[in-house]
This record gives sequence, C-alpha cells and structure tokens, in this order.
Amino acid sequence: MPPAEVLIQIGYAAAVSAAALLFAWPWRERGSAAPVAIGVGAAAGLVALRGFPAFWPLDATELLFHFALLGAAIGVVETSPRVSTAVRGGLGGLAVAGSAWAILRTVDPAWRIALVAAGFLVAWSALRWRVGRVEGYGVPLVLMIVAGAGAKALEYGSSGLLAQTALALAAATAPLVVYAVLRPRLSLARGGVTAFTLVALPLWTCGARFANLPLESAALLAVAPLAAQRRAWVGALVATAASGFAVYLAYAA
Repeated sequence: MPPAEVLIQIGYAAAVSAAALLFAWPWRERGSAAPVAIGVGAAAGLVALRGFPAFWPLDATELLFHFALLGAAIGVVETSPRVSTAVRGGLGGLAVAGSAWAILRTVDPAWRIALVAAGFLVAWSALRWRVGRVEGYGVPLVLMIVAGAGAKALEYGSSGLLAQTALALAAATAPLVVYAVLRPRLSLARGGVTAFTLVALPLWTCGARFANLPLESAALLAVAPLAAQRRAWVGALVATAASGFAVYLAYAA
C-alpha cells in the first residue's frame, strides 16, 4: 500500500475512534466509550485497508475485524453495572480464549491451540490486573506504543498487511491518550483491556504463525503492555524498551 493510502487508513481509524469518544456521551461515566473507541476504530482501519471481510472468512487474518467489533461489544457489557463480576470475567475470558481457536483451528493440533489459548488468558488477566491499578493517560499511551512497535516488528516479519493492521490499532488507541489527559480518572481495566487484547494477541499470533515474526517478538509484544505505571513516562520508557527489543529480534531474524 502506498504511503499516502497508509496515512489515510491511519487517519480513518483515529477519526472513527475520536468520534466514538465524542458521541458516546451516555456511556462516558461508566467507561464504555473507551472499548467502543478502540474496537470500532480498529475495525474502521481494517475496512479502509482490506474492505469488509466475509461473515466467516477463510483467511484467519481477516477475523481480526470480527475480533475488533466483538471486543467493543464485550467491552460495553463489562462496563455495565447491571452485569455481575463473574459474567464480565467469563464473557471476556471466553472470547479471548476462543480467538486463539478461531485463528489456529485449521493449522494446529488441539493441544497447541489449548496452550495458545491459555497464554492468551494469562496475558489478558495479567493486563486487567495491572491496568486496574493505573489510571490516566499512562495506559493508553503504553498500548499505543506497543501497537506501533508491533507494526514495525511485523514489517520486519515480512507481513505488510499485518503491520498496517497494527498501525490501525495504534491509531484507534491514540485518541484515548488525549481523552485520558482530560479525564485523569479514566480506567481501561473493564472493557478497554478486552477490546485491545482481542485484536492485539491474535495479531501477534498471526504474525508468528502465518508470517515470519519470531515467537520471542510476539511474546514480548504480548506482555509489554504490563509496563503501564502510575507515572506515565516510566511506563512509556519501559514499554518502549520491551517492544523495541521485540522489533530488534524481528529485524535480526
């Protein structure tokens, strides 16, 4: 894709994400605007990149569009005060584990899919725990850095298409940084984490399984969001170092 078209795709994802934050005013207080912005923004970027996919595409990488919308929907449910904690956790966990099966079902045996699904659950649960202790713009800043670095790692991993998908995810997360500066008590622990990980974890896995992204790079990108700190600049530095090393490993490979 020419650079101008890439910029249009990134701008499209960021604009849709920002619009979701602006117009989802009934959901702001309970935090539902954040997962909607991430999920719908990333989905919009994917449409700009590849068009609308089939309802159940044969190409596993096209499922990333479905995961983005699913993450937005589950994120809204997770932020609802009417839904019990058990249902919130169970629904998000089922979706995260199920995404591993959806992308690997035709290429890997059941035991390997189970291992990947377990890894997804651990990464998702750890990020929810970590983000629950950090408010403000530090979390979306770290997520944006990791997604942006993942784009470069995937480019070195010989998949321009997946790299552009990661750029769309980074662009969809970017408006949340500004939003969190204006609303310092913003937390992505409910909803936002699920919306991000439902795109990011399958994306890194697709890079490792269907392209040439080293497994070590995919693992680093999966855990790098845990670098989020109350001091945003500290988390940004740690996330940059971790995801930067993932880029280096992809380049070296």
